[in-house]
Amino acid sequence: MSKNDFDTPDNFSTQQIIEVPDARTSRLRLTVVGEQGAVTYPLPSIGQLSIGRAASGVDVRLDDPAVSRKHAILHMGPPLQIQDCGSVNGVRVNDEQLSAEAIVPLELGDVIEIGTNTLLIQQTRKTTRPRRLCGHDYFEIRLEEECLRAAQEQSAFALIRLRVKGEELDSAPSCFEELLSSVDVVGTYGPPGEYEILRLNAVAENIQAFVHQTEEVLRANDYSVTSGYALYPQEKSAGELMAKACADLSGDVLDDQVGDAIVVEDPVMQNLHRLIERIARSNISVLLLGETGVGKEVFAAQIHEKSPRCAKPYLKLNCAALSEQLLESELFGHEKGAFTGAVASKPGLLESADGGSVFLDEVGELPMSVQVKLLRVLEDRKVQRVGGMQEKSIDVRFIAATNRNLEDEITEGNFRQDLYFRLNGISVIIPPLRERISEVKNLAHLFIKMVCERDHNSRIPVLSGEALERLKAYHWPGNIRELRNIMDRAVLLCGSGTIAAEHLPLEKLSTNSLLSAQNQFSGVSNHIPLLDDEPTQQFSALGGGSSRPADQLRKKDDDEQQKIIMEALERCGGNQTKAAAELGVSRRTLINRLESYGLKRPRKKE
Repeated sequence: MSKNDFDTPDNFSTQQIIEVPDARTSRLRLTVVGEQGAVTYPLPSIGQLSIGRAASGVDVRLDDPAVSRKHAILHMGPPLQIQDCGSVNGVRVNDEQLSAEAIVPLELGDVIEIGTNTLLIQQTRKTTRPRRLCGHDYFEIRLEEECLRAAQEQSAFALIRLRVKGEELDSAPSCFEELLSSVDVVGTYGPPGEYEILRLNAVAENIQAFVHQTEEVLRANDYSVTSGYALYPQEKSAGELMAKACADLSGDVLDDQVGDAIVVEDPVMQNLHRLIERIARSNISVLLLGETGVGKEVFAAQIHEKSPRCAKPYLKLNCAALSEQLLESELFGHEKGAFTGAVASKPGLLESADGGSVFLDEVGELPMSVQVKLLRVLEDRKVQRVGGMQEKSIDVRFIAATNRNLEDEITEGNFRQDLYFRLNGISVIIPPLRERISEVKNLAHLFIKMVCERDHNSRIPVLSGEALERLKAYHWPGNIRELRNIMDRAVLLCGSGTIAAEHLPLEKLSTNSLLSAQNQFSGVSNHIPLLDDEPTQQFSALGGGSSRPADQLRKKDDDEQQKIIMEALERCGGNQTKAAAELGVSRRTLINRLESYGLKRPRKKE
């Protein structure tokens, strides 16, 4: 689905649609003409856009060797201006070269030259069709698709949550309509005044300014507002983005920890907790394995808290959230002047955690160059800052986590085998939530209580029997994090009454529920196995002997695999995103399999 494919009738058929009055009759666009043709970018009314060659961190990327990584900044004003960022080859406006770091005003129609590219800022008439506010179910589908697109294009975007209070809440979106791009998606999170925005092509440098301006516009129209946001690729999945944005909205620190209040009923999980206590007492490196959202961060914290190092620092690093240069600096530290922006010396994570523990989340995302340096630290127990000459001895326990199959990554050349052996002193496999459904009830009640405490709601809603059965029938691809997000929204929808089935995302829960009778593969409960070209994220329960689903499926011929895929598509009404989720694969993998079988990609049914 393209970013402009906003009006998808089959997805809107069950969604509430609210028309927002048009705030302006015209807006600006940036047209870039280069060797590959012309590309047009809608421009916001405020803020700034960075232009450059960098693969990430710029709003407009020009794939041209004559363009610097961050070449120029377009200030939307008023007045409209362009700034040279000290680029090597400079910026020309109307055939005149700008001096380094210069900021000059622009008029509509001015010709800007950057490398071999010509840029024009033009005014375009805005469509008379009003923007539509989509329902939450459709918004989640768009969010998942945007995660896939951004991963393929190595781009960035933001998810913003707004809580608006005041009179005539249905008119609130018209206040900030002028700030939005035509490709942004706006949805209703649930109750009146709860909104969600998918802000495309947004980066950390300008998203804070956008959120602040949105708040100011709403307050100027007599609304009170709180906001929260999350950025891709800092958060990698739709569930992580939604959880981070909601936590930011409420002022929570998102760590997925649910405390000791949970009654652990599943026998496998009881064994797992006992194993964690034994592991914690030692000094061995631990590798936590499991799908996204199963609670790896919770177990990492427990290992530290129950260890002799509990009084020492416990520091965490998400290896997928930082660029290669920043990741290296965060881990090892840097000396003053080691790179652009290093205005002072800074100790790294490993140095700061001396005597304690370091948790490396998403360790499978480490760049190869950082893997080499981390291996040296693990072997020598010494760290050297970036740009430094001296080594410093450290005493650190390493806890790492990943949802990747590192053995497959080693085979494909993406992860060093010697580093894997060093990190994998002992591995702990955390089963997905669908393999411990008995815990859904207690987890759901706990999250309901946490939401009420957060929002200072003294009346805790009751979870109805029908709603609980719906939750138990779902296969939870997003695991505990997804359950927490669903209960957060359900509490908002029901107020202080009873959480009924209609307060849950029924379309998602019904289309992704699986029938155990359809599962022909041993060792897998309530889950259709992965296709043979999909890196497995399914891990057997602790101590279990079941083989990987991918290994089981490889024994099936193409006809059987094709049958499984077509049955999933039929159940999901031709919706490829939902069918891929039901099959436990990415949408891209599903499309590749359809193409390999020579099948036409089905259209979604009305």
